[in-house]
This record gives sequence, structure tokens and C-alpha cells, in this order.
Amino acid sequence: MQSPSPLQNPAIALARETAILDRFDSLGRAAQAIRDFGCDTAIVTESGKVVGWIDEKCLLKAQMEGDVGTSSIESYFDREFHSIQANETGASALRQFEFSGARCLVVLDSFGAAVGILYPSDLLSRPLAEARPQMVGGMATPFGVYLTNGKIRAGAKDFPLLATGALLFSMFICAMFASDAIATLWVQSFGNSDLVATIQQDAFPTFLFLLAMRLLPLAGIHAAEHKVVHAIERGEPLIPEIVERMPRVHPRCGTNLAAAAGLFLGLMNSTWIADSELRLLVAALATLMFWRPLGSLLQFWVTTRPPNANQLEMGISAGKELLQKYQVDRERTASPFVRIYCSGMIHVMAGSMLMYGLLELIAWAFQINILI
Repeated sequence: MQSPSPLQNPAIALARETAILDRFDSLGRAAQAIRDFGCDTAIVTESGKVVGWIDEKCLLKAQMEGDVGTSSIESYFDREFHSIQANETGASALRQFEFSGARCLVVLDSFGAAVGILYPSDLLSRPLAEARPQMVGGMATPFGVYLTNGKIRAGAKDFPLLATGALLFSMFICAMFASDAIATLWVQSFGNSDLVATIQQDAFPTFLFLLAMRLLPLAGIHAAEHKVVHAIERGEPLIPEIVERMPRVHPRCGTNLAAAAGLFLGLMNSTWIADSELRLLVAALATLMFWRPLGSLLQFWVTTRPPNANQLEMGISAGKELLQKYQVDRERTASPFVRIYCSGMIHVMAGSMLMYGLLELIAWAFQINILI
């Protein structure tokens, strides 16, 4: 969003507040005033009337000539200055900058008293201040990016969230079937073994599931979601060239939780440590130490991939919708149920259950064993 052109505004609305000194003030007071106001120029007055200005260059000259903070600014402030009336427009200020070559203009009220200072950069249009939620959550769906701050929802609607659950469940079932088929071919070709059974039950279905996740467009949409969330939380504008530079990995991604659960259960179900209590301790410590690094690796190499322009636009569109809604609804209070509902997890689980029910119905109708 852009503010109205500053050239149409009065100089008083554009002016920066700055320090106003007396011509007999000390160099130390001038230096402190410039630091306090964060403006490199202070206005110098005598009996309320502007007589000049002093800036960092003037203070540097005083230091190089050996004057200390107790010396007066009298010998160092610049007596040549340009001014503009408070009610004159930014366009008038622009003309003065053009013809005078001034680096700044002192803004004067109707009585000739200084009320601020104006720089050329103050005449440029700049983004309006935009309120942003401190934390944003989201989800990739087959039909676009879903975003929420725990109360406001934006982007993908209910059906895409349901479709996400159905898709993930279908991917899992397909991975199980593919794993069984590959194991059967292996046994037929090389004979049965305990290793084949272990791979079939544990590692290979997971590998196939993750491979499908990486290959499907969902990974690109997931990356777009992360990039937009990063941009919102960092206060960056939602434009493609900036959002595209954001990281694909996000510390609050659900992939991290999945990595933690997989690491813990994998170690707990292993048999390389006979003592179950020691195995529990090792699993807990390993999960605490490595769940985030493992989750970040999974995000980078598996669950996200660089988004294309269309996927990035999906994320930006959802982000803009969220911010637009947030401008008029900044109330942060939301019940736990609202937060859970807005997370989208209820929809995803419902979509998974619907797909499970559909497959059960197909299995019953055709008298086949689909689900394992």
C-alpha cells in the first residue's frame, strides 16, 4: 500500500522533529541532542528566531580543531540556511530543493519559529505502517496455501484442507502397496529373509511416502507457504522478488514434529539396546538433541522444494488476504478450540478419515482387501 503523494501534503506534515539549540549552547549539548533525536541536523536559534543549523560535519570540524564538549557552538554552526513555511506543500519544497541546492529545509510556523526540518527523502512516497501478526501458521494444500494467525483464516478454504488429508492418506496407502509389491518381487527373485520383512514393514513405506512428497507439486506449495510466513514475520513486503529470497525451512513446521516422533519411535522400537529403560533414555535424549536439525534437513530435502512462480503467487495471495483481514481484526484472544480449528488439523484428519471410509466402502463392495 502506498500513502497519498507527499507532494500534496503541507510541509509541517512531512517535517521531522529535530533538536532546537541556542547559539550559545555547548558542543557537548549539541552532540547529545543530535544523538537523542536521531537526526543529523539541529536547528540553531537566537531569541526564538532561526539563525542557522549545526550537523555532524560541524561537530567533526570542532573536534579536529581541538575544541572540547564545553566549547560553544557559536564558531561552528552554519549560518546559511533555507526555510519553508509550514503550510506550503511538498511540491513547493521540491522546487526549493531543485533551485537552491539545499540539503535540508527548516520548516517555520506563521510566527517564524522552527517546527521541524525537511529532507528530500521526506518527499518520496513510502509504505503506510501496516499491522502484522507476530506469528503465522500455515499449511500447503493441493489447491493453494492456507494461512492463519490462530483466529483469522486466509488462502485455501475448507475443501482444500480436507483434500490435503485425503491426499496424505492416499499417499501412505500407495506407499504401503508399492512396498508390498517390491518386497514380493524381491522374494520371488532372491528368496525371503528377515531383512526384507523389516524393510517392508518399516523403512521402505516411509521412504516411498517421502519420495512422493518431494515429487508432487505439494512440496513447492509448502515452500511457498514457508517463504510467505517468513516474509510476514520479518515485516517484509509481499512482492515476488523479496518473498522468493526467504528461506524454505521454518522452525515451526510440522515436519519437525514428525521428525521428532519418527526418531523417538524408531529408536524405541529398535532392538540394538536390550534394556528397555536404557532404550527409552537414549531415545528421549537423541530426540531432544536432533529433532530440529533432522526436521530442518527433511524440510529442505524432502517436504519442500523451490516453488515456481504460480506456487509463489499462491502464497503471496494468501499472505495479502491475511494481512488485509488483520488490519480490521487485531483481537488476539481466541479460545483453544478456535485455535485448533484454525490450525486446519481437524480438516486434515477429517479428510483422512473420509478417504479411509471411501476405501473401506470400495473394499466391501468389491470384496477385496485394500487396507492393511
